Parts: sequence; structure tokens; C-alpha cells
Amino acid sequence: MAKYFTYEERCELQGYVKAGMTQREMATLLNKSIRTIRRELLRGQTTLKKTYFKTYQTYRAKTAQKHYEQTCKNKGQKHKLLSDPELMRDIEEAIIMEDLSPDLVLGRMKLEGKHYQITICTTTLYRAIYQGLFPHLSRKNLRYKNHRKRKSETEQKLSKFHPPEKSIEQRPQIIGDRRTFGHWEMDCVLGQKSGDNALLVFTERLTRYSFIFRLESKTQNEVIRVLDQLEKTYKSNFSRIFKTITVDNGSEFKDYEAMECSIFGGKSRTSIYYCHPYSAWERGSNENYNGKIRWYLPKGMKISVVPDRYLLDMQHRINDRPRKILGYYSSTELIHRFFDNIP
Repeated sequence: MAKYFTYEERCELQGYVKAGMTQREMATLLNKSIRTIRRELLRGQTTLKKTYFKTYQTYRAKTAQKHYEQTCKNKGQKHKLLSDPELMRDIEEAIIMEDLSPDLVLGRMKLEGKHYQITICTTTLYRAIYQGLFPHLSRKNLRYKNHRKRKSETEQKLSKFHPPEKSIEQRPQIIGDRRTFGHWEMDCVLGQKSGDNALLVFTERLTRYSFIFRLESKTQNEVIRVLDQLEKTYKSNFSRIFKTITVDNGSEFKDYEAMECSIFGGKSRTSIYYCHPYSAWERGSNENYNGKIRWYLPKGMKISVVPDRYLLDMQHRINDRPRKILGYYSSTELIHRFFDNIP
């Protein structure tokens, strides 16, 4: 004799109740005890309207099934997160309002010395989100739901447009090790494929801090215009801040001599290095930042209609995010340490 009702059996029972059978008859047909039938009828008891002023009680399979599923969820020991509402509230606020990942939330709380009744790890927090323990937070609020596999590395070749001495292979090893400040990666982010503005993104390799500039079009003249604008802003400090810049093989970066040439006397203001073709991982920090830009500017969105204020807010919002690779500090917090030491 089966102990628990299935949903199909509950639907049968609903039909028997509607047909006016006795509990003994229903127990015989469903191969259950009369006591089991009696408890099931109480579990699925539902109030329905008979007329505008009158109601009646009857058995509904959906009501009984919902009650059964809820009871199953409540079985066993309650999750320890439920014992600390303050922690749950702060986690929800950080993920939903500040766009932080679960790992960043816990790492930042530890860095800031916040104390709660309980402590949890990242795996436990992800599991709690997937189980639906948070009233306002679900996996839909998470930015990264899975990880893509990296494509196999293709044969590394140098573009015919750039001389061998400008290859990333000639870049000093200390830059690749991310030991010193002032070495940047640069790339363009497109909106619509033609007739639209573009974004020029600089990402500093050590701090992962980035600048975002609007380009009227994706051309080398626009890129040089932005570099000239930066040099006018930082003047003699430009060479201290932008020691090297690593770019891809796009046509907008073809004129490396113009990008390196200073507007003050024609001297060299920086050094340009080119990645191998189809090797985006050689500008990994830049590509990662571009992915975060896509949270706010999806592919195909027209950049020319986006206000400058929105672009600036987007830049600050991403730079102010704590990051695990930075010890849960933000890029903004780290870059100020270096800017403060520049005379």
C-alpha cells in the first residue's frame, strides 16, 4: 500500500469527491487506508463561491499538492542564513542595488570588518540564492550564471602593418608581470556597426582602472584626438601615467607613430605595442572591462544617443566595484594611491 499521494492520485480523488463517493469507496479504489484519505481531504480543503453570497467547502488537488510541496520544503534543519535577517538584507542590497557578485559581497564585508551573527562562504551563498531563500533575490539578479570556455589559442602572427619591434613580444617582461603602474591596454567598443559613435577604453594593467571616451567614429584620427586631449590634461605627467599602451591590430590603431608623438615638441610621449592577431587574452583586463560595459550598453545599442553623463556614471560605477583579483578593493581606491604620488 503506497504511503504518499501523487499529484495524479490527488486528481483522481478530486473526481471521486465530485462524484459523491464515500471515503471507504475512495480508499478501496486508490489502495489507501481510510485514515490516509481523511487526512488528504483535510489537506486539500478549499473554500469556493457557490453564489455571490454563499460559499462551500470541497477538495482540490492543486491545493493539496501545494500544501504537500510547502511541507517538504520545511522539512529538516532550517538554513543558517535564515537566523540572521540583517546579513540577508545587506546581501540583497549589495547584489541588487550595487551590482556586486556574491563573492564580492562577502569579500568586501570581510575587508571592511563587518560582523554578523553567522559567517558563510561563497559556495553557501550561491546555494542559498539558487534555493530561493532570499525574498527579493534570485539567480536572475546574478551577472555571471556560467563560464564560457576559452577558445583554443591560434597560431600567433604579427600583422603586416606593424614592425616587429612593436610586437607584444618586445614588450618588457615587467609589464606582463603587472608589477608597476602606468601600463595600459586600449580598445574600441562599438554600438551599431555603421554610422554610429564608438567608445575608446583605456585599462591600466595593475589597478584595472579604466577611462572611457566617446569617439565620433572608429578612426585613427579620433583615437589620436583623444590621446592629444589626455596629454593636454596631464601635460608633463602624461608620460608618467601612460608609459606604454598595448592595442590590437584594428585599423584605428594603425598609425603608431602619431599615437606616440607628443604635441609638445614632437618627442615620444608613450610606447605602443601590438598584440598578436586574434589574441584578445593578451589584453585580458581591457576585454574584461569591455564585458562590464556591455551590462549597461548592450550590443547594437546606438551610442550616439547615450548622454555623456551616463557614460561617466557608467565608468565610475564599474571602477568603484570591488574586485576579488584586487583583494576586494576597487580600482578607484588603488589608482588614487599612485595618482597621489605623481607631482
